[in-house]
This record gives sequence, C-alpha cells and structure tokens, in this order.
Amino acid sequence: MSTSSLRQDAISILLVEDSEDDAELILCALREAGLAVVHERCGSERELLAALARRAWDIVLTDYNLPALSAREVIPLVRAGAGDIPVIVVSGHIGEEEAVQLMKAGAGDFVAKANLLRLAPAVERELREAQVRQRERETVRALREQERFLRDVTSALGEGILVMDDQLRLVFMNPEAERLLGWTEAELLGRRVHEAIHHIRPDGSPYPESECPVRQLARNGERCHAEDETYVCKDGSLLSVSFVATRIVGRGGEVSYVVAFQDRTARKLAEDELRASRRQLRELSAFLQRVREEERAHLARELHDELGQVLSGLRMDLEWLQRHSSGSDNKVAAKMETMAGLLDSTLKTVRRMSADLRPAVLDDLGLEAAVEWLVEGFGARTGVDCRLRLDLERLTADEPLTTTVFRLVQESLTNVGRHARANQVDIDLYADDSTLTLTIADDGVGFTLEAGRPRSFGLLGMRERVLALGGRFAVHSRPGAGTAICVSIPLEPTQQLLPSVS
Repeated sequence: MSTSSLRQDAISILLVEDSEDDAELILCALREAGLAVVHERCGSERELLAALARRAWDIVLTDYNLPALSAREVIPLVRAGAGDIPVIVVSGHIGEEEAVQLMKAGAGDFVAKANLLRLAPAVERELREAQVRQRERETVRALREQERFLRDVTSALGEGILVMDDQLRLVFMNPEAERLLGWTEAELLGRRVHEAIHHIRPDGSPYPESECPVRQLARNGERCHAEDETYVCKDGSLLSVSFVATRIVGRGGEVSYVVAFQDRTARKLAEDELRASRRQLRELSAFLQRVREEERAHLARELHDELGQVLSGLRMDLEWLQRHSSGSDNKVAAKMETMAGLLDSTLKTVRRMSADLRPAVLDDLGLEAAVEWLVEGFGARTGVDCRLRLDLERLTADEPLTTTVFRLVQESLTNVGRHARANQVDIDLYADDSTLTLTIADDGVGFTLEAGRPRSFGLLGMRERVLALGGRFAVHSRPGAGTAICVSIPLEPTQQLLPSVS
C-alpha cells in the first residue's frame, strides 16, 4: 500500500486504550494528517481477542500500561493471531530501556502522546513495511509451492535428476536418483558430483574430471549425451547409466547444470546378450558357409575326378569301337554316333556342374583369374556389357577371403541377370596394404531399399559373408537408377572364420 493509497483508503485501526479522550486525540491526529480511518476500541484481553477474531485489522495502536492489560501482553496476543499486524505503542513517556524491550518484543515503534505528529508517519511506515513483508511471504510461499510442484514432477519421473551449481556441486537430487544411487540428497548436497559418484570409467579405471562430459559442457555450454557411463553407488557398487546433461542460465545470470540419467543395467545386459547371439549366429553362418564350400569342393572333385574320368574312359572306348567296327551295319554305326553325342553332352554337363560348384581356376590360378573367367562367362551368356577393373597385385589372401570375394561377384552377377534388366555392369576389385574393396554397379531397374526385396536371402548371405571377415557391406539403389553393391574387407580381419571341418 503506497502513501497515496493510504490517504485514499480507510485504515482499519484497533485501539487498545482505556481512555476515550486519549483515543479521540489519537484519531484526530491521524485524520489531520490526511488519513481516513475506521476503528474499534478495546480495553481488556477479552475484548482484544474478540476484536481480533471478528475481522482483519491493518494496525494495532496500544497504550503502554492499562489497568487490565499492558503493551507487553498486547504484542504477543496480536502476534499469535493470523496475519502480520503492525503494533505501535502510543503512550506517555517511558524509559529508553523499556522502549527497546518493547521493540524487541515486536512493537514496530513507540510514539509519545505528547508528540502525536509522529504518529501518522509511523503508521504509514509500518503499513508499508507490513505490505513488503506480506509480498515477501507470498513470494516465498510461491517459491515453495513451485519447489514442491517441481519435486512432485521430478519424483514422478522414471529418471534420476541431478542439479548442480556453476561449480558442479549438487544442489538437488530427486527420489529416483536417491533410489538408484543409494545416496540421499542431504548426503551429497554441496559435494562435487564427479568426485562423489562419477570418478570411475566403465572399465573400472580412474576417470579424470577434465574428461567428464559434464565438465566439457561447463566449458563449451553445449548439451551433451553420454550413452555408456558409470556411477558409483553409496555401497560401492557400480551402476551403468546413460545421461543427458544441459546447461541452464537463470534470469539473474546464475548457471546450473541438470543431468537426467537412466539405469541401463538391464538394457546393457540385453545388448550384451544380443551381441553375443549375433556373434554366435555369425559364427554359425560362417561355419555353415565353410561346410558348404568344402562340400561343394568335394562334390566338384568327385564329379571331375570320378564321374568325369569314367565318362572320358567310356568316350575313349566308344571311339575305339567306332574305329574297329566293320561299318557294314549302318544301324550300329548310327547308335554309336548317338551314344558319342550323349557322352559329350554329359561330359559338358559334368564339367559345368563341377565349375559351378567350385571352379578349378579359383584354386589353380587364384582370385584374379577366377573373377575374369566368371565375368567373361556371364557376359557371354547374357549379352550384358561387363567392364572389369582389377588391381590385386598386393593381395596375398587366404582361402576364406578369396572364396568370399568370388562368391560375392558370382551372387551379384546372378542377381543382375535375374532381376536388374541391365545393359552394363561395372566391377571394380582392388586391394591396398590394408583393405580389399569391391564395387559392382549396374544400370538396371533398381529397387526401393526401404521396401527391400521379398526373400532377399542372396543379399543377406552376402552381407553375412562380409561381416564374418570383419568387413563392411552396403547396397545403394533406387527405382530406375540401378544398383551398386559396395564391399570393403580388412586384409587383417578382426573376426576370423571358424577352422575347416574335417
């Protein structure tokens, strides 16, 4: 309430005064100063309590010493009621020591009845100060209510919340954080969070604060996200967490840091199990691929060495019969000619099947010659323009790698022949000191990667072959723009195939 508003609005005054004349003098002094007042006069404790219960008063003016009540008794009675009602002692002359005691007891001021000119300014001052105190109380109440609301919100979250000041000392910790860490807010309040709970890396080694993401946030102000960190619980156990840290600047420029973290123990366990499962599946896939390759090689050898030799022997015997026959029986000659054709056709089929299962050129002449033979054969069969660029001079690859690369080229060309409707295929295969790179690109119809191909087990098998050797496999395609398969395989694999089966 400003001074101008005090002079316009009526002030409700409770007078604790046994003298009606003195009460009238007090009221006249206030009115002459321009204050509008409404009042009630009481002279005993019972009347005082009844008046305080009936309504809220702006101010209480009390005599120092009444027959039934003294100012020393009035002050605590007023203070015990609701609100913050100022009390001014208006009385005759009292000692300085007694005035000090009244002020200590809660009186706002002391005004002598012989100097009532001081009364109006004292009343205005006390009312202004009461308003200031009221606003402060409302502000504090609003802040407490906001704090309670924020605590309720953070308590309902399924994340741990840590709030730190500009020195990264804890100022707030929500119940979920207390539950996860075993610490209470009171135990960590004012402590540097990194030193208390974040001083160990996931591998158990010391974690310098200078490398902490939150410390880096304090330096550059950028929001940070950490996926795999470790907090130390109160009992010394380690908690795997992921967190997001944010820098907040208040209206007054004060800086705080908020960390929201989650327990990722269960997720990490699931991820470890998933990685282990994928590794086992990849190892199984590699093992099956090796078994398949060895079985194909075995079948190729059997077809070539056993069945091929038998058929060749039969062809030679048939030629002997043709040379030594009398030629008088045309039917016999025609029959032997038919048999020769069937044997030649069967030999070609056996050789083709043997080459499809395991081309001898791959084992005898190596990867470069095998890829050239494969590409030339594909171009001749399909009429697709095949452009092959090879640079494998520095390659000294083992059998699993050469087989994998050969099968990748073979499967890619098979897909081009079946699906791409391409006119041209570019095959680039080269190796440097550390990496073998293969790119096969066609100008065919392409496809939508998001939709993928139904039952695209060929691509899946190619990917698994590459991953088994620690490489990278990517497919780039879109409708009408062709397809490109890009492969890179380290020449010192990070993941080896299983040993050959006996």
